Amino acid sequence: MSEQEWLECTDPQLMLASLEGKSSNRKLRFFACACCRRIWDMIVEADCQRAIEISEQYADSKATEQEAHDAMVAAACCTLENEQIDGFVGYLDDQAMTAVLNALGLNAKPRYAAEMAATVRFQKKEQETGAQTHLLRDIFGNPFRPVELNPRWLTPDVTGVAQAIYEERAFDRMPILGDALMDAGCIACPL
Repeated sequence: MSEQEWLECTDPQLMLASLEGKSSNRKLRFFACACCRRIWDMIVEADCQRAIEISEQYADSKATEQEAHDAMVAAACCTLENEQIDGFVGYLDDQAMTAVLNALGLNAKPRYAAEMAATVRFQKKEQETGAQTHLLRDIFGNPFRPVELNPRWLTPDVTGVAQAIYEERAFDRMPILGDALMDAGCIACPL
């Protein structure tokens, strides 16, 4: 895949295929979890929602392999229970939980999590795949133009604000981070 194709691609499966062998498991796991977060309202079982949270923590080394394994077992039990449900709702639940299990596995399978998340939203599949391509660009950036971070920009203010934004999911504070980066000498430039 060329840079222009990456920037214009509307198929998350093609984008993921182009990242094969070039991306960290951490980022792949976060993408799989983000796909599950997009269908959060369809993941009605508390154990399955908890599994996604554990998977995110595992990616950040804040949960152990055993905790991830236990969460996956609990989520798998929900899947088995829901196989007893008939009809459309059961199908949606099964697809949502398949996405959860693919995101949680110790070797996360983001392609399948993304596919299942899009299947759950099949009436809006085009909208969902579009959102997934944006997620991929947010998480992986432009693989053809890696970001170079000047160590001088990593002042205590910058790292403190960035860490707080990340941990608290307080993305409304991004302008504060921008100001701190500018104070540290980072000047925005057009791409």
